[in-house]
Amino acid sequence: MELKKCHGVAGPKTVPSEVRNESPHGRDRRLVEATLNHAVRRFDKVRVGAHVLEPFGDREPSSQLVMLLGCFETRLEGKPLATHSLEREGARLAAQDRAWLQAQLAARRGLWEVLSLERGRSMELVDLLSRHRCVVEEKRGSEQLSAACRLSDASSASKASCAHCGDEPR
Repeated sequence: MELKKCHGVAGPKTVPSEVRNESPHGRDRRLVEATLNHAVRRFDKVRVGAHVLEPFGDREPSSQLVMLLGCFETRLEGKPLATHSLEREGARLAAQDRAWLQAQLAARRGLWEVLSLERGRSMELVDLLSRHRCVVEEKRGSEQLSAACRLSDASSASKASCAHCGDEPR
């Protein structure tokens, strides 16, 4: 069932069967691409490109990481790109797609880089998104990593909390 246009605004559409049956990765990829396309139309390709690459500085990030963080974490005009997209296009999205984007926006992400290591004892980390620094006292993680290693989820290296502030890297 598709609703007719009323007063110039299209109502919600039915969800095609191929979208209803897509994998979580497929849904995420489709919505991230749609969000980035919306951002390019609204803000300009050069501006969006500079925005999504800013947290990485001179580093060469993977395109998957750039797209994910660019859509849901880094802010343009005070909001993540996905928020801009939901505000403009949300009424046209299927309920499942709106819920997916909202859940992604609510999730906390970090891109942690190892600044220094004391093998078998601790590691100093910085979140490249928030610039938060912490020292994690953790034997096994500090033996497995190397300086300048980047982690999209620091909890994979350590379940410990920051020795200074108590924050838990995620």
